[in-house]
Amino acid sequence: MHASSMPIPPPALASGGMVHFPAPITCVTALSRRTMYTMKFRPTHPTFVAGRPGGYATLLANKARATAAACVAFSALNLWFFWSNLPDLSAPAPAPYLPAAAFVAAIISAAVCRVYLSRARAAAVGARSERTVAKALLNLSPTALLHSVDLSAGGDADHLVLGPKLAVIETKTGSGPVRYEDGKLYVGNKALRGDPVAQSRRQALAAKQMFSSYCDAIVCVVDMKNDPFTVSSVTVCSVYDLASVLGRFQDRIQPAEARRRAEHLAPRCSTIHEKQHNGKNTAPAPTAPPAPIHPNRDKTLRTSAPRQAQPSTHPSSTQPPLRKLSPRRPPR
Repeated sequence: MHASSMPIPPPALASGGMVHFPAPITCVTALSRRTMYTMKFRPTHPTFVAGRPGGYATLLANKARATAAACVAFSALNLWFFWSNLPDLSAPAPAPYLPAAAFVAAIISAAVCRVYLSRARAAAVGARSERTVAKALLNLSPTALLHSVDLSAGGDADHLVLGPKLAVIETKTGSGPVRYEDGKLYVGNKALRGDPVAQSRRQALAAKQMFSSYCDAIVCVVDMKNDPFTVSSVTVCSVYDLASVLGRFQDRIQPAEARRRAEHLAPRCSTIHEKQHNGKNTAPAPTAPPAPIHPNRDKTLRTSAPRQAQPSTHPSSTQPPLRKLSPRRPPR
């Protein structure tokens, strides 16, 4: 028998029942801690996912970019008008004022463009952070995962985990040590906009009323450097500690119930917020069904009731009759 066609013997079993693999295989399986973290929580069953993570932030970023592009075009047009009318500066009034006004308008437009570009950059970073947290949550294999869902609590919940846990996650962007002081969440020395802790608690209370069960609240600062901590029943953690934080929570909802509730809440996700932001309602208006047409409707109407005489609209029928006058006699 040829050497290449010989069967490969199975690895020998030790006394403890473990398989001894060769040294190269052992070296390949020595993976890093982060890779093992990802492989450990890889989803083993399909998860019902609704909404687009960072959809509303992406929409705001695109609108800010479009506004900035319009400001750039307007500024370029004013600069062209100013440059093409430079020889008219020595002309009598009011000709010199037009290029000057165009130059001022170009400067103002450039300043507005800078503001909208900074807004677009911040919105794009926020959308990227929400997508990072969404991937981490999907690796935990929940029964359902909803993004940018409207819970009727003011704003939207970035992420809603259903089955077997019940938790609302608010995503924030930042890198460094995080602390909470005087109603503000600080990442390093920079205070985050608004109060993320109060916002997450408000969304959790709305979910509690909706599901008739306690809902856990989490604020996930993506690159948080310190350990997780709790403020007013709201847990603040990083994306790497999200799995351990959710693992400590109790099971709140059964998988079948979670799937049914998630399908019911799916229309409230990011697509609905985009339509509301655009000011458009694409839902068709309810219309009444047409009345059934009787095949002999006209014949039935003619035979069932006699035709009534219509009142005349001639002027002589509405005015009183004129009195007949005798012919006038000529004077004597």
